[in-house]
Amino acid sequence: MENDEKLIAACWTMWGAIQQAKSVDTYNEPICSLHNIAKEAMIRAEQIKQPEED
Repeated sequence: MENDEKLIAACWTMWGAIQQAKSVDTYNEPICSLHNIAKEAMIRAEQIKQPEED
């Protein structure tokens, strides 16, 4: 596995863990803040798409 692939796999692992933590405790402000930071990082890394605004 190349370094880029390892980095992407690590990002997805962290993103999954943060999403799981938020789904278990949706009212925890630090977790919600961490989720927003991680979401922005995943968008910048072009791993997830920016949600479309209504």
